[in-house]
Amino acid sequence: MNCGNCGAPMTFVWDRDHFFCEYCKTSALLPGALSDVRVVDEKSGVDCTLCNAEMQVGSLQRERVLQCAGCRGLLIEQERFLRIVDGLRAAATGPPVIPAPLDRGALRRKIRCPRCKGVMNTHPYGGPGNIVVDNCETCRLVWLDTGELKSVINAPGSDRGKPPAKDADAPAD
Repeated sequence: MNCGNCGAPMTFVWDRDHFFCEYCKTSALLPGALSDVRVVDEKSGVDCTLCNAEMQVGSLQRERVLQCAGCRGLLIEQERFLRIVDGLRAAATGPPVIPAPLDRGALRRKIRCPRCKGVMNTHPYGGPGNIVVDNCETCRLVWLDTGELKSVINAPGSDRGKPPAKDADAPAD
């Protein structure tokens, strides 16, 4: 498959289930695959930290996210990220997928926060999925590369396929 952006050959990234262009850093989903993000607005005023394309405003699990149309990365406020992960893992219906080993090379990457332009922290994600995430402590944002959210959602765990327990102090419906 050739890149729709620059025409260079793309490589399939097996553990993330998408094609990637090493030349212009664009990602493409498998033909016929759908992103879970529903685009609300084509323009966000925020440029992607990896490929510099303008990010799109989207909705995922009724939460506001920014998704890059080029590399398909996601920028999510930390609190929203936790709610999205909880909701998607609770709604998971397919069999769990053992994630690929953590890519230690990804820990050396330094990217800038799209909002404040400071260097984001790069570290292993503390939850399931064996992924490396980038976060900005100042702006309280999380950056996920293409396929990383899918790895988190599909990783084995007792919380998959089970709605979160209701808080005993929460009012009844």
